[in-house]
Amino acid sequence: MGVITILCPRTGKQVSTGIEINRDQFARMRETRFTMSCWLCGGEHVWSKRWATFLEDIPGDGTIAPPEVARERA
Repeated sequence: MGVITILCPRTGKQVSTGIEINRDQFARMRETRFTMSCWLCGGEHVWSKRWATFLEDIPGDGTIAPPEVARERA
């Protein structure tokens, strides 16, 4: 399993969308627009697969993970 991330336009950092998915599912995703509340900056971001990144190996520091996920990994 991996997670879909996007670049937060306010902070310039990779943030998790909170969507856990596998590589095949990500490959089959349609170019649909999604909206998410950014846990990092507090803003609302619109994104699509075109601008998203699929990560299978998440850094141990929890940089891209929402706070609750980062705490689980610590």
